[in-house]
Amino acid sequence: MKAPVPVLIKLPAPVMLEVMMPLTGTWVSTAEESKDRLFAPRLMVPLRTCEGTRTTAAVDAGARLGEGIEIGPYAVIEADAEIGDGCTIAAHAVVKRHTRLGRGNRVYEHAVIGGEPQDLRFRACASFVTIGDGNIIREGVTIHRSSRAGGATRIGNGCMLMATAHVAHDCELADGVIMANGAVLGGHVRVGERAFLSG
Repeated sequence: MKAPVPVLIKLPAPVMLEVMMPLTGTWVSTAEESKDRLFAPRLMVPLRTCEGTRTTAAVDAGARLGEGIEIGPYAVIEADAEIGDGCTIAAHAVVKRHTRLGRGNRVYEHAVIGGEPQDLRFRACASFVTIGDGNIIREGVTIHRSSRAGGATRIGNGCMLMATAHVAHDCELADGVIMANGAVLGGHVRVGERAFLSG
């Protein structure tokens, strides 16, 4: 049996910085360093969860974070995102700009909240995702913001969106809604209180 052959991979400097970040701690990039990169968070923040596990999340300096929140490794929180007290954002989850999360929400791995709507009429504008309190948003869920300037996709309180569910632009979910794995809503759908949607 042959011994493994070491492989040297050369990376551009900005990528190398990001690869080394977990070893070096906080890294703040300048506008000049980040102008040519596809995604360039302004602040990379090492955080500690209540269990004391060291994590590294990309948190923009323009994000507004409440008290007692936990953010997992490599989660991304963009500028103008607002996360309420006691929320948990798991590893690799993304909370995009113009997203408003209330208190005590749990966002699981690889969920993406606040992405641009999949609407051919959409033009870049400030529109929102507004989420209440005590919701569970499981792995791979996507929630898109409104396709109208100033509009919002709304999710109430105490909802559970199971893995890979999708809530499209301008939907409104009342309190206590459950969406099963893989359930999908197109744009402008309204769902009443305590409804259960199968996948």
